[in-house]
Amino acid sequence: ALTYIYWPDLDRIGHVHGVGTPEWIEGLNVVNSLVSTLAEILVPGESLVVTSDHGMLTCPAESRIGIEDHPSLSDSLIRIGGEPRVRHIYIRDGAQRDAQATWKSILGNRARVLTREEAIQQGLFQVADASIAERIGDLVVIATGNHTLTSRIDPRSSRLLGQHGATTPEEILVPLRIFQSENER
Repeated sequence: ALTYIYWPDLDRIGHVHGVGTPEWIEGLNVVNSLVSTLAEILVPGESLVVTSDHGMLTCPAESRIGIEDHPSLSDSLIRIGGEPRVRHIYIRDGAQRDAQATWKSILGNRARVLTREEAIQQGLFQVADASIAERIGDLVVIATGNHTLTSRIDPRSSRLLGQHGATTPEEILVPLRIFQSENER
């Protein structure tokens, strides 16, 4: 038999209060207590696998980059997708290279600005066919450090303190711990 438990509270607390805050530490202690209790009651032949779907980092207000606050970023913009740490930017036909240069110039080292093709070539997306590739933004803008690319299209997620989705070690860390019953160790 397999029992699956999803515990969303720590992720929610991290988004609202940030990683490492007293609220987050309290939430982590709850998770640790739950895991410890479950590990203690394992019967012979049972295992407990604990993992997460991603890591997270705290992105303070001073590290937010408002896309609409920079008019030249919107010159050829059609649509913004993605999350505050990785934005998919859809550009009008024929303007991709100029838009990429503009975004790179404005964002500097606060983000990587890749074309769709560059993002695929670098292995950021596994594309099964061309119809999938078309869904990826003309530009893929990946925040670095603790920066976020906020937008008025998603004010709620743009103002969250804890964020994930980019390629920092903190975000791509997926912990895994396996507990086995006493007789299995």
